[in-house]
Amino acid sequence: MMLYVFHVDVGRMLSFDMTVALSSVENLKETIQRLHGLPAANIVLLVSGGEMLTHSTQVSCYSAGTDTNPIFMFLTGDERLAPTIASGGSGSGGGSGAARTAGEVIDAELRRQVEENQPAVLETVRQRATLAQRLRELGRKEELLCERLVHEQHLQQQGWSAVVANMEDLTSEFSERFHNFCLAFDRHLEQRESYLELLRNFGDDLKQLARIPILPALMALAQADFHGFDELLGNDNVDEDVGQLQPETETEVGESGESVEKSSSSTSPNKKLKMGHEQEEQEETSNSRQQQQQHQLNLLQWISSKGNHAALQQMCDECVQGLDTFSLEIYEKLKLEVQNIIKSAKQSDVKEIKGLSDRLYRLDEFKYEIRKIVQVQREQATAFQQNESRAVNLRDNSVLPDLCLSHRSQLMVMRDNHIKIREYSRCIANSKEELGRNLNTRLRRIVWIENGMSEFDNRLLFYLRCLRRAERHISIIEQIHRAPSTYVAAVTEVVRRKIFSDEFRLWASRLSVDFDRIHSEEMERRRLFNDSFDGHFLNILFPGMADMPPTFANEHPELSFDTRLPQLSCSDIELLSAQLPDLATQLQLPDMAPVLQFFEQRHKTAAQPEQMELAPTAVCQPVSTQSVSTSTSQYVEQIARSTATEQLLMLSASTLTDDNAGSVQRLRDALQDMSKLALQCLAMARSNLSSLRNELTRGYQDELQSQMQLLQEKWQLLRMQCEQREQQQAEQLEQLRQQLLAADQDKMTAVAQAREQLIHEHKTELESLRCRFKLMTSMERSPSDSSLEKLERPTSSASVASLDVEQLLAQQRQELLAQRERAISEAVEAERALWQSRQQLPPLNSESVMANVSILKDVLEDKERQLDLLREQNQLLTQESYQLKTRLEMLTNEDGNSWLKEKIDYLSRDKCRLEEELSQEKSKRLEMESSVAAMRSSTYELGAAGMSGTLTRSKSSGGGGGGGGSSSSSHRHITLEGCSKGDLVFVIWSMRHGQFMVVQDSLTLYFVHADSLPALQLTAPTTTASSSLPPGAEGPLAVAELNHIPLPYYAIGRIIDKEYCQARKDENRYRVSKGSKFYRIKLAPLSSRYPLRRERLECNSKLNRRY
Repeated sequence: MMLYVFHVDVGRMLSFDMTVALSSVENLKETIQRLHGLPAANIVLLVSGGEMLTHSTQVSCYSAGTDTNPIFMFLTGDERLAPTIASGGSGSGGGSGAARTAGEVIDAELRRQVEENQPAVLETVRQRATLAQRLRELGRKEELLCERLVHEQHLQQQGWSAVVANMEDLTSEFSERFHNFCLAFDRHLEQRESYLELLRNFGDDLKQLARIPILPALMALAQADFHGFDELLGNDNVDEDVGQLQPETETEVGESGESVEKSSSSTSPNKKLKMGHEQEEQEETSNSRQQQQQHQLNLLQWISSKGNHAALQQMCDECVQGLDTFSLEIYEKLKLEVQNIIKSAKQSDVKEIKGLSDRLYRLDEFKYEIRKIVQVQREQATAFQQNESRAVNLRDNSVLPDLCLSHRSQLMVMRDNHIKIREYSRCIANSKEELGRNLNTRLRRIVWIENGMSEFDNRLLFYLRCLRRAERHISIIEQIHRAPSTYVAAVTEVVRRKIFSDEFRLWASRLSVDFDRIHSEEMERRRLFNDSFDGHFLNILFPGMADMPPTFANEHPELSFDTRLPQLSCSDIELLSAQLPDLATQLQLPDMAPVLQFFEQRHKTAAQPEQMELAPTAVCQPVSTQSVSTSTSQYVEQIARSTATEQLLMLSASTLTDDNAGSVQRLRDALQDMSKLALQCLAMARSNLSSLRNELTRGYQDELQSQMQLLQEKWQLLRMQCEQREQQQAEQLEQLRQQLLAADQDKMTAVAQAREQLIHEHKTELESLRCRFKLMTSMERSPSDSSLEKLERPTSSASVASLDVEQLLAQQRQELLAQRERAISEAVEAERALWQSRQQLPPLNSESVMANVSILKDVLEDKERQLDLLREQNQLLTQESYQLKTRLEMLTNEDGNSWLKEKIDYLSRDKCRLEEELSQEKSKRLEMESSVAAMRSSTYELGAAGMSGTLTRSKSSGGGGGGGGSSSSSHRHITLEGCSKGDLVFVIWSMRHGQFMVVQDSLTLYFVHADSLPALQLTAPTTTASSSLPPGAEGPLAVAELNHIPLPYYAIGRIIDKEYCQARKDENRYRVSKGSKFYRIKLAPLSSRYPLRRERLECNSKLNRRY
């Protein structure tokens, strides 16, 4: 097992022992630096998905490190290492200079050995078999090299995807942190005005504190050193507050810039508030204690006991400066910078490498092509070895010449295949080099973006810390502002609590003693009765006699609360009121009379408890019967006031005794009087409410009836208008249907007539073309002036007929289009008028609306069907026109193919003769039939029954036909399948493309380069009007080209070079569509055996043009 790390910059796979995976990421980087010399500080490791490997984490914690899913490594330094592309035997084009030179030397040596003329002996067969085996091995090495290079480029693409994913994660985290920063800043801006108000009033607040004395009861606590602001001022590090906004920034850069800790480590205003140096603190503390002994302290002196009065003023000034710093303008600038950073990180040209997938797809195709060629090389090498073994076994020297000749030709083929493999390998290596340079440039861009993001993130952290510090200081100032009211409220609350706690302790103690005595007596009574009642047969009639009362308030409560309160009293409140008249309203104790009265009443009645039954609606506050008025609102207010102490009566009901029975009876009488009065008021209110409801109901019903009558009249009127308009629309729709039917019939009639006319004219045109073809054939065999005159007439008639057909088709198409547009426009206008009229009407009933909608749907469906029918007819006419044009062009091109037919007949006869000679040779060499026949067939055999891809033409050395069968004669063949350097090809003029083309049995187009035409004695026609027409263009120019066939219009040449081209726009000189791919061939001239025929054709062309 190995740990795999892929270096994306140079496209190299690094492998390490699996023990490295059990260590930390930092150890892995040190191992890479030790073994490969790469600086560990510049190494960034990512896994698939964009997650970065952190230093302290163990490598095995990440699901990566295999050969199919490696760890991706990048370098962030400025230097870029050269890609390491190992040479595959003969070297590759993308390797180093030495490897390239060695590859060229090996290729030259192979070329020399292949082309070397050696004697036809058995040793030559053995050497060439060895050479074929070497070519196979070199091809196999190149194949392995190319597969590795393509795989590495795929891994580079995956590594780049990991980089992009990492940047996207960082961008999203950065956006989230900036969003949190914006929330904090927005909250600050909302409270900015209140902060400024506090700072403006800070001086008045200090003066107010100087006027507030510290009461004597609080003097003992005030003598200690003041540490009230230490908690706020001591927490300068706001890491906890910022922890959510600034997690650990994970960047692949590894260089996050200067830390904010350094920038904020200098002396800050926070630390100046720590009250100076230690000596000053000791001196001022001793002085303050002496002053406290001499006179009474105030609040300002107390908080300034450590000499920080000047520090407080300085803190206020710094807060003012800080608020000026954190202004809305700076906030907007920060937002703009963040938007620019995020925009640069989200640019598609930064993240996406355009064309990389297509490039890798092409490289995979190259790899498959190399694999096919290597398979062919393997088969050829195997055939060489088999032929060598058979030749050794036969020991027949008569077959060695033919065998050596065939071996040499096969070695030439293997050498060409090896050159192709080398070309593919060079392309793949160059592609890897280009991808590496592109990735390095893009990585620098990514590093720059993430560095900017990290630096700005540190700025945000610094701003946030400063903002938190300013808010803490402002909170201190706010406490100082609220100190007077808070101090007065605290003094008042302490006095109130002491009064309450004293009364509560006394009442609770007495209550617990009384209830304990009552509970004990009750328990004793029940126990005595149960002792005598238990076991008696009557206890069946009295269930529940064994129940006992629970304990309640019979234990002394824990009354240890409010014991640590300062010893303040009402005299202290009066003292503060005298010294602070502006705060006298806040120094008033709340009304505690009900609570104290409750405690006192319970104390009076606690000695004589009595079981009492409380009314469901108990009243606790006594009211005088004389205060009862006849107003219902006064009773309601009085009852609401009485409920304030109802809970207290419920809790202490068990403590009532016989002494308060009279008061309870009086309360019951008062309650009954109030309930009677309340019932009378309710009855009166109900009667008033019923009378008012009846009056309102009658008025509402009368108004509703009148409105309903008006609506009924309007509805009747609208219904009548709607029916009339529906009838009018139905009549209009019927008229439109009749018009559409009439137009459809007219159109069908016109189309039928046009079709018949076109068929008739096309038949006439075809007949004229057949006559022209026959006349041209007879003219070539026996040219004369009379035949030229006969030929000119059908040609001109064909041109006129073709021109008429084009004009008629164009006219018919224009009429159909105009008719279709007119029908569509009429239908649209009718629908628009219909909808406009409907929009002007008020809403109708659902039945009429649904009926109108269904009618409109039917009309639209009819119109759509008619339009579809028109489109189909137009398409049929277009197809017929295209078919007729194609047939016309084919018939026209038959003039130039007649010579090819003659050549094919001649070559067929030559093929038959060669097959007879081959059968004779087979009968002589039966022992070597399989091997020698396979070698000879690759050179001499043409294929079966005219299906071969090459046309072979033999030329005897003496110029006669009798010596064409000798083995020593030279051979030439015209290739119809594939165009390679050195092949003989046939060139002919194409009227469809307006160019000279190479005749090939392939879908690929091969055009002759314009530079080769003068050497081949070919001249393109002088007209240029048709060169700019797109493929399939229609018009008079296409017909006029029939009279612009160049002469000579064919030639034979040898290929010297070819270019692979692609059309970039629709209008081009080759008349191919945009994106079409073709070859442009450069040819060398070859002497033709038929100069007299070409001169005769040139003469005929001149005569044609003259007539």
